[in-house]
Amino acid sequence: PAQRSVRDNFGFASAAMRFDLALAGGAEREVFVAVPFGAKRKLDAKQIRRLARSDGAAQFEAAAQVMRERLGAVSFRMPAGVAREAALTFRSAAGQILINRDGPAIQPGPRRYTRSWIRDGVIMGAALLRIGDRRALPEFIRWFAPYQRKDGFVPCCVDRSGPDWLVEHDSHGQLIYGVMESFRFTGDRAFLKA
Repeated sequence: PAQRSVRDNFGFASAAMRFDLALAGGAEREVFVAVPFGAKRKLDAKQIRRLARSDGAAQFEAAAQVMRERLGAVSFRMPAGVAREAALTFRSAAGQILINRDGPAIQPGPRRYTRSWIRDGVIMGAALLRIGDRRALPEFIRWFAPYQRKDGFVPCCVDRSGPDWLVEHDSHGQLIYGVMESFRFTGDRAFLKA
């Protein structure tokens, strides 16, 4: 669109994009879009040129390979129908958990869900353990645990602004559960001791 900015008092607006693409009947074409997510959202001209030259198909395949490695350790043999669909849905949901992470911070979703609740992060990390990903939950615990106060109080959630000290009495037990689930699946005594 010709408009290059938007004012949104609610803070929900994120982007608008338009491009013209004409295809003959039966033809196909892939379009790859690079979006600067993360802490550094503005790119300089050199970074933009490098992105423009990148091979979208190769990058997509590399991302798909990461997902296969992280989510492919567990296989399901299910009868056709609802059971098989449930297993595929579980794998898809696990992929969404990984996609929505911000580094080690497990978050319940994109955009407005960019906080990491200890309860949600541990439960989602436990699901990832069960599909064979043994990295995400221990990484989350290592990231979240330093926010625990000296008196043992565990914050309910953390975001880029720091911890939220709202009292949720399950947060302490969730941290312990996350540590023990990580240890139970990885057997990493150094992690447990730390």
